[in-house]
Amino acid sequence: MKTTKVHFNPAQYITGKAAVDIEDGSVVMMAKVLEDRNPVMKPAVAGEFPIGVVAQDVKKPRRSLWPPMLRAR
Repeated sequence: MKTTKVHFNPAQYITGKAAVDIEDGSVVMMAKVLEDRNPVMKPAVAGEFPIGVVAQDVKKPRRSLWPPMLRAR
């Protein structure tokens, strides 16, 4: 099996779950704190604190492990 070594800085890339279908490039916020050790994300709304930008399309409830789901803002 071919592998690729990648160095991650803390909080640079976040693996999360989608509360709803989310498109690539969407700004997201926390829907709830944790589910199975992963934060649950939903599209951000005005007046709320965004956590990052989705790096790829994500369908609920799929968890994206590679590439990382979010690019920290």
